[in-house]
Amino acid sequence: MRTRTLHFVGILLAVFFLASTVEAQQYFHDGNDLAKLMKEYEKAEAKDPNTNYMEVRHYGGYILGVHDATTGLYGDKGKITIQQMLSIVAKYLKAHPEKWNGPASDLVVEALKEAFPKKP
Repeated sequence: MRTRTLHFVGILLAVFFLASTVEAQQYFHDGNDLAKLMKEYEKAEAKDPNTNYMEVRHYGGYILGVHDATTGLYGDKGKITIQQMLSIVAKYLKAHPEKWNGPASDLVVEALKEAFPKKP
């Protein structure tokens, strides 16, 4: 019995050690993912018949979700439309491809803060 317990503890320690050496991804989507979705949004805006509308909806839903979760960080006073949000984020993504390796949610927040700075 004691041998099994020591064996089990050894396995637990090995798993803990291995898990601690692997860098965990701290976010679900990065800017590259969002940029890919943004390209489908732009195709939809251009009325491209090859548009993947599921990705367009994912793009819009993601941005809307981030906006709703971070309400109060922007000076938009709740008067921003969904279409404005999608366009603002698309413009920001195109202007900052160097940031695409970061969290997508941060890029959405940065884009909206830049477009609607909160006044003191």
